[in-house]
Amino acid sequence: MKKEKKGRPTSIRLLPETEKYLMRCPGKNLTDKFEYLIHFCMKREEMLVKVEEEYQRRFKSYEEEIKSQELLLRKLRAAAQKSTDYLDDVVKEIRWSHENNDD
Repeated sequence: MKKEKKGRPTSIRLLPETEKYLMRCPGKNLTDKFEYLIHFCMKREEMLVKVEEEYQRRFKSYEEEIKSQELLLRKLRAAAQKSTDYLDDVVKEIRWSHENNDD
């Protein structure tokens, strides 16, 4: 952190557990520790925003891939149904032909 002129003095009251956590942060005094924690959170927030943007991009890409695969699946099912219908017709013709040739 760069040294800058500090603003006006501010006081805050902390819960004991919050103070305990804050005291674990690096720094010479409460102000340094608090500033360290705030800057750490700011950097972490920037990272999380980038990660979230990447996840959103991937999610959109996966959704598009799913739509594409679903379309392909519908086409394959339609082709399979046409093949089944065609084979059914062929079998019927063979049976009809076989039944009419026996006479």
